[in-house]
Amino acid sequence: MDSWLVPLFVQHILAEFQYDPEIEFKILSLPTETIITLIENEAVMIGIFYTEEQKSVFNSLPLIEDEMVLLYCSDNSFKIENDLSNISLLKNKPFLLFDNPVLVYHSNITSQIIQQLEIKKFHIIDDMNVMINLVAGDYGYTIIPKSSITQFFDQIHQGRIPVRLVDIGTNKIPKIHIQIAYLKANGASIPVEKISYNVYRRVVDFKQTMKKNE
Repeated sequence: MDSWLVPLFVQHILAEFQYDPEIEFKILSLPTETIITLIENEAVMIGIFYTEEQKSVFNSLPLIEDEMVLLYCSDNSFKIENDLSNISLLKNKPFLLFDNPVLVYHSNITSQIIQQLEIKKFHIIDDMNVMINLVAGDYGYTIIPKSSITQFFDQIHQGRIPVRLVDIGTNKIPKIHIQIAYLKANGASIPVEKISYNVYRRVVDFKQTMKKNE
């Protein structure tokens, strides 16, 4: 699975495999582009990754249409609106730009964010923990897929780190899709299609529960 998706999805993968202890498996954390290549070359059976297109060689199931979220320091006296109409209040801070295969692979999304928000000042990062500490210290702000920061949700909502999360409600910032895919032709004895579908159902049910709790 894509490395940014590990915090959200690994529990659902492990929960599925525990029902069949005879299956030996290995979970690889890799960039989306690499996962797609590995599936195309039959080097992995199942992949979970960000995507904007359906690959005809795959059977695939859409897991989540992932929202992009704005993160900035909650110590600021102002509050950024969901439509980002007052995003200019952050213009004196650098935008934390990930040098990461997730957004490199989807460079058009990054380009839209930069163009639509007229961002001129950047700070390049490549690690989630570095990002959250920079935001908490008011050294910058960023926009990333919501799924990628699952591990920080509790700390943010409980106020244990001074970071405000804004669900972006504007068409200026596109959503990013996540899918689970597996090879159409697979002669292995492992029930790849069943596992993929069961993981899909677990994620969908989890997403619905999360929405009810928000």
